[in-house]
Amino acid sequence: MRSDARGPVLERFRWIGGHADVWQIFRDPGALAAVVRGLAGPFRENGVTAVCGIESRGFLLGAAVAVELGVGFVAVRKGEGIFPGEKVTRRSAPDYRGTRQELRLQRAAVGPGDRVLLVDDWIETGSQASASSATRASRRLAIARTGRREPRPSGGRPWFPDTP
Repeated sequence: MRSDARGPVLERFRWIGGHADVWQIFRDPGALAAVVRGLAGPFRENGVTAVCGIESRGFLLGAAVAVELGVGFVAVRKGEGIFPGEKVTRRSAPDYRGTRQELRLQRAAVGPGDRVLLVDDWIETGSQASASSATRASRRLAIARTGRREPRPSGGRPWFPDTP
């Protein structure tokens, strides 16, 4: 994240009951704009064709980063809920709480030529990012984050099989 986002994030970030609370960043338009610019900045010249966000705060940040980059947004849903069309589903490895998430992506949302940027608000173990980590053709995914911890390699399965 670029340095102009660091101050607003640190001023508004809180730990509450052992959990990261980033909601005050969303409440402040200047802080939110700085975070979005900071997340998008390193990827402006990388040929990103879509931004992917994991439910729920990843939807907010991912959509904003997609607008900043001038590309479309792809949702990754957790668990059940309305999500029409054919989907690809992956189950994440356990996160820091031992929870596994079932993540769903609409199969038509990402194509063979896409270069997808995954944006989420916090990556503790990387389990959800790993489960969301590949596209059909490039199998490349850049990860932008606001949290401090880096994802660990997990050898997770790709979203799409090698066949079309």
